[in-house]
Amino acid sequence: MISDPSVTHFELHHLDPNSYYIFKVIAYTAAGEGPPIQLRGATMLEGVPPSNVTIVTGTTSFNLSWVPEERNRNHGFHVEYLRKSPGADWERSEVVNSTQGFYSLTGLQPGTHYHLKIIHNNDTRWENFVQTVGPVPSEMPTGFAARGWLIGLISAILLLILILLILCLIKRSKGGKYAVKDKEEKDVDSEARPMKDETFGEYSDGDEKRSDSQPSICENSKLGSDDSLAEYGDSMDIQFNEDGSFIGQYSGRGPVPHGNESSGPTSPVNPVPPPPIAPSMSSILNRPS
Repeated sequence: MISDPSVTHFELHHLDPNSYYIFKVIAYTAAGEGPPIQLRGATMLEGVPPSNVTIVTGTTSFNLSWVPEERNRNHGFHVEYLRKSPGADWERSEVVNSTQGFYSLTGLQPGTHYHLKIIHNNDTRWENFVQTVGPVPSEMPTGFAARGWLIGLISAILLLILILLILCLIKRSKGGKYAVKDKEEKDVDSEARPMKDETFGEYSDGDEKRSDSQPSICENSKLGSDDSLAEYGDSMDIQFNEDGSFIGQYSGRGPVPHGNESSGPTSPVNPVPPPPIAPSMSSILNRPS
């Protein structure tokens, strides 16, 4: 009870900071009590969710921080975020207390833009657009048909590569022997070509020398053949002479020349001696008795 009508305030102590209180004020006059005035209050201010938020970006997370107001009551709120890509939906965090001063939002994709909001009683108290750190991930199709098409394409490419490898191995196994054989033949040809060139060169030089001396050789060989026939004929004449036949007298063959007209070539240092001259039939018949 306040008996002094000049008092304008009154303090209550030892109250619970987390509790609400109902206050009633009743005026007293000579006529009696007036109607009560009822108020509801607490030792802490009602406060609001944070609106001055600082964001530290990471590769897969955002760290949100704020400074709680003094004597402000705690308020729970949610952080909603939306990934800026086709087909993405809004996601909501668990309840965050305004008195804790920070919150870490994890499970994000690197290099991606996000839309952040602080929601309290279905009311937006704060929002911002932020991007995570890192390279932008490639946008992959999420439908089953798209995944099947991609798997089929990769399988076809792998099959073509496998077929090409098999063909290369078959060609290498078949053509390796021929390649070695051709290489050996080329090596032999390259080694034999200089020898053939030298042989052809020597042959052409000797050919010219032989062409100059060929007529004399042919003449000598012809004379040699004639001498051989003449000697054979003389020996036959001698045999007939011993038998007493006079066929050689009528044969009309003269004495066969000997000496320098022989078939073989003579050496200027050691001349070949002439063969002995055999008597012919005419000389025997004309010899005096």
